[in-house]
Amino acid sequence: MSRQIGQLGIRICPAEKTELDAIYNLMKKEFPYVDDSLKEFEKRFDDKDVFMFCAFLNNEFAGFIDVQLTENKAIIVGLVVVPEFRNHSVGFRLTEKALDFFKEKQCTEVILEVADSNVKAVKLYENFGFRFLREGSNKPGPSSFLFRLLE
Repeated sequence: MSRQIGQLGIRICPAEKTELDAIYNLMKKEFPYVDDSLKEFEKRFDDKDVFMFCAFLNNEFAGFIDVQLTENKAIIVGLVVVPEFRNHSVGFRLTEKALDFFKEKQCTEVILEVADSNVKAVKLYENFGFRFLREGSNKPGPSSFLFRLLE
């Protein structure tokens, strides 16, 4: 069955508790090496330094971005787009929202780790001005830490 995508546009908003199951299930599907239980994930959701934003495309859950603040630094912990909504600017809009949020919170730099094999994600982040910092170590397979200064 074919869907019309983009008719109503992409809506980005802070994640709510009612979306936790969808976020958690998508995270576990795309990052199977993350061993957090749902209960541990709920604790993360309640952490005052952790923020999650959800994307909705035509009112359907399309993905999320998980970020954390530490002093004046920001970390993009994870960004996942539902497979059927990829290539529709969802990842772009989530990243854009996170960077705007970091500026509002007066962060001066952002760091993230991305699998080198995830070429589309690496390109997305490079288009936002992220640059290679050092080799990563938290993901299975080769990965890189990327870094960006904020104005």
